[in-house]
Amino acid sequence: MNSHDGDVRRGESSTNAQLGDRSASLTLAQLIANSREEIAQLSGVLRKSGRGAVIRGADGSVLPVAAAELVYGARLVEDVSVPIRDPQGKPLAFLDVLSREEINSQQTKSLLFAISESAANAIAERCFRISYRKHWVMAAQCIKDPEKCMLLALDRDYQVVAADFRAQEILTCRGMKFAPGLALSAIFRIAHSDLRGGRCFETFNRLLGHGDEIPWYALTTSPDLGASYFEYSDRALLHSRPRMETLASFGEDATQRRESAGIPPRSLRRIKECIDEGLESGVDIGELAKSIGCSLSHFFRLFRTSFGMPPHRYLMHRRIVFAQQLLTQTDLDLACIALKAGFADQSHLCRDFHRFMGLPPGAFRMRQR
Repeated sequence: MNSHDGDVRRGESSTNAQLGDRSASLTLAQLIANSREEIAQLSGVLRKSGRGAVIRGADGSVLPVAAAELVYGARLVEDVSVPIRDPQGKPLAFLDVLSREEINSQQTKSLLFAISESAANAIAERCFRISYRKHWVMAAQCIKDPEKCMLLALDRDYQVVAADFRAQEILTCRGMKFAPGLALSAIFRIAHSDLRGGRCFETFNRLLGHGDEIPWYALTTSPDLGASYFEYSDRALLHSRPRMETLASFGEDATQRRESAGIPPRSLRRIKECIDEGLESGVDIGELAKSIGCSLSHFFRLFRTSFGMPPHRYLMHRRIVFAQQLLTQTDLDLACIALKAGFADQSHLCRDFHRFMGLPPGAFRMRQR
């Protein structure tokens, strides 16, 4: 690499670092302008309940975002104040709910907090996606515990460029500290998963957590390569639209469609090859399930849809077929054929062969010859 290439790469790294930190310098007005869709939804909910909301910046500035007539002179409900975090996880602003009357019901407070937290998380997701819209952005949600979710920005080598505050908390609980350049494979099993989906705008996957094998829904959005980091057009706002709140419902729908279609063709060919190659040494059904990123029970449903039978029956079918080939094409004795086809011994071969074919292997060989 010549000196010019080195200067160019260092310049690109410096630019990317500056752009990655750009969200920290967003003004309150820019934050609200970029999140007008989320704020409009919040306004509609609060207006019907006779309440308002403001966003307080770290510099102390305050802008009303809902039911502005309630803001000035209104009583601040301090129990309902939710941070809006930047892509690095630091509080960028606070979303506060305002009311003219004291909230005495704990149920009402809990409901307002849930509404505010949902809006704050959506705004934070919007900021994250805008800041890293030239990377692949993955939204992931734990299937068993929907409260666990994360946003990750990925480069072309499946390395994590950025992780939101929820992802950082999850990594900390796993005994890991996030740093740019962390391999995605340290978080999820991705050995046989194409997260980018070719030219597709978005790709849905079921991934398994690294180490704990817990299933996750993951929606990966491709980069917006034609956008500028320094403009916030309608195109950029559409590309950065939050997806986390709808990920579970999208995942359930995609799972149902996937189950009705069975195993994807490319994975199906790979599974057939793995089964045929492992007849003698043995086939681990659990590893086959992991290879396509799904749980064992989910794999059984997909497998039955694709093959018309459960995995163990298909495995036995392939062993019988291989034993037939050895019986007709070689002079190996039955004990050797039994081991090569994956049976425990000759009696195991004879018993299952007779059950599937209606006659013992010796008689089958004589008939074929």
